Amino acid sequence: MQYHRQTLQLGQDSIAYIDQGAGPVLLCLHAIGHSADDYNGLITALGARFRCIAVDFPGHGESSAGSRTTSTDYYADVVQALVQKLAIDSLIILGNSIGGGTAITLAARMPDRVQALVLCNPAGIFERSFVSRLAVPLFASVFAQGEKRARWYKTFFALYYRLVLKNAAARTRRDEIVAQAYEHARVCREAWQSFAAPESDLREVALGLRIPILVAWATQDRVNRLQLNLPTIRGLQKGVLKTYRAGHIAFLECPEAFVRDFNEFVYGRSTDNSASHANALGLQT
Repeated sequence: MQYHRQTLQLGQDSIAYIDQGAGPVLLCLHAIGHSADDYNGLITALGARFRCIAVDFPGHGESSAGSRTTSTDYYADVVQALVQKLAIDSLIILGNSIGGGTAITLAARMPDRVQALVLCNPAGIFERSFVSRLAVPLFASVFAQGEKRARWYKTFFALYYRLVLKNAAARTRRDEIVAQAYEHARVCREAWQSFAAPESDLREVALGLRIPILVAWATQDRVNRLQLNLPTIRGLQKGVLKTYRAGHIAFLECPEAFVRDFNEFVYGRSTDNSASHANALGLQT
């Protein structure tokens, strides 16, 4: 199901977002080169119990191109302004990849509002190694060729995304993302360049959070590997790790298992669809 978007003018940026359902707010932040449409299936599954707000980052979906260079901090500024504009006082944030890094940043900035995080292969929580320092400029250079609309780029991107979204459940969404390969090449390049900046290292920020955190890790991720992130995950004050046989996005590739684990994290049980029982996170339902 496709969901209608609303828009808000936030400074120089026009930001599109889906706002669907009723109940506690679940704010959903997507990966680079994706959009709020990543969350359509999850909204369908959770919309009866949550007010799901899924944001198109600048340069994605129906949002404007972006007034600043892509980075976690820029996206956090935009989403923080959105939360304030919508007068949201309490929320859970679900973030994938750069959206996960943005979620960590927002939780540190708004500790009085953010009650919990759900992080799906988030950016920024592993120690930079020699190999990762080589990977950053390599990926950036490939995406730069996409900006130039190199003829081979879309074929490469399609093959690459067979590794990013491996499972059949995500095939339709994968095809939609590949179709936008050239359009998102710029933001992909800028994002990867931003990963080399010192401020992209969010390990200490994450370790300082005192809220419940569900880490939902797709273990077949060949770039953002679980083993590199385990030291930070194990150090989280209130962290829970769930793993999935998937390439990068558990809620797209293993949707039923993810919803079960999400419900268990939030409600303290996995299958009850009633909003009347006690909520483990103390949310009003």
